[in-house]
Amino acid sequence: PASKGITLTLAGGRGPASVVLTGFAAPNHVRHLLETLVSRCSPLLARERLTENVALRSKFGLEHDPSLFVLAEFGCALVHAEGSSKGKLYVTQRYLCFKGSLFGRETRAVYAFDEVLSVEPCESPAPNSISLACTTSEERFTFFGARAPVLAILSQMLA
Repeated sequence: PASKGITLTLAGGRGPASVVLTGFAAPNHVRHLLETLVSRCSPLLARERLTENVALRSKFGLEHDPSLFVLAEFGCALVHAEGSSKGKLYVTQRYLCFKGSLFGRETRAVYAFDEVLSVEPCESPAPNSISLACTTSEERFTFFGARAPVLAILSQMLA
């Protein structure tokens, strides 16, 4: 069976060639880093036109901003009155977007960085949680595999 990994398709003199990279503990993180590096060096990679980014803008109603693309994504849960919706937190240049589900009910939320007042580590309701204070709400995200990378990128985006 083919192993899952990150596929790089390289354009060259003899036509495209593909390389599959495997063995990463956090493949999505590595993929986003590689996209960032390649897009800085090659005009052939337009991150905003990648299928994943077009779908993200559509999913969260952000079609008005066609330049948005995913910088990072993290598995986590959004805590609300009914429980915790397990899903993913997507970080773009201007928004945090969460999509998850609880008991088959879908949860979607979008937080503009210009409305975020603070991001703090917290241990409630579970370890590896963060508290996000916005101008209109306060949210808690929990069950991150590792909280430090999340706090690092959010601190960088809010700086």
